[in-house]
Amino acid sequence: MIHWIRLLGEKWYSKYQSVYDRDLSFAQAVAAYPDPNKLYAYMHHYLRYICPQSVRNHRNYFKQDQCGFGEDAFHAAWWLLLLEFKPCRMLEIGVYRGQVISLWTLISQYLGYRADIHGISPFSPVGDSVSSYAKDLDYMGDIYETFNYWRLPPPVLIKSLSTDPEAVTHIQSQ
Repeated sequence: MIHWIRLLGEKWYSKYQSVYDRDLSFAQAVAAYPDPNKLYAYMHHYLRYICPQSVRNHRNYFKQDQCGFGEDAFHAAWWLLLLEFKPCRMLEIGVYRGQVISLWTLISQYLGYRADIHGISPFSPVGDSVSSYAKDLDYMGDIYETFNYWRLPPPVLIKSLSTDPEAVTHIQSQ
């Protein structure tokens, strides 16, 4: 049932809407659409109609076989954030299968700058209250395969929980 609701929502937001056909920076988009639902609609439209094709392709790669969490609008939001702020060092805690860290790397390469990408995760099927994870998947290997597929330089991955001493030490060192 939830799957069908998500598909209907995606179909609705995927329709061309001229009101959102504006190429804004992240800050401009937030100012132009203070209502979170309208900002979401703008980001969804931006991914579908304005974002570079490589960002759309990346999202589609992760939507197939549901190998990533999140929604289309998040890809556009990351594009606009990196375009505007060009962060040179980024950390994701709870990497799952590498959608976000590979997106960061892809975008930074597209924009012509090198970003130092880090991820901290148990890289195992450790669950939480809202998600279930495949038990027979080599999560770290899967991430490296994704980076190879996109021809991206590999990230720095730390296999631990974010509260483990090695993760805290790594964060403090950066």
